[in-house]
Amino acid sequence: MTAARDYRDFLNDMVMACRSIIRFATGMTLDAYLADEKTRYAVMRGYEILGEAVRHLPEPLKLANPDIPWTTLAAVRNRVVHGYFSVDDSILFTTIDQDLKPLLPHLEALARAHGVAP
Repeated sequence: MTAARDYRDFLNDMVMACRSIIRFATGMTLDAYLADEKTRYAVMRGYEILGEAVRHLPEPLKLANPDIPWTTLAAVRNRVVHGYFSVDDSILFTTIDQDLKPLLPHLEALARAHGVAP
């Protein structure tokens, strides 16, 4: 039986998934990314974890941190999981630089504020 998880565990999951996604794509061009099936699958899995963890966070925490796009993170997860057959990998790739890299410091700060040292 798995031990119960606290919301802080999910904050940690979010930070770790975001870091992993960024690390997986670092140094890659879009063409290299599109040609690398393993990296694309790993990135999709990271987005799944990131969005799934959002569902397990308390609503007051999300409301107190409107700078984090909670709804978008969950929506990306839903698209990757339920619409996997029509995911545009180039969008996932460009989102890493445009959205996830700037988001990571906010997630790390929030995690630290709640006693998580990822």
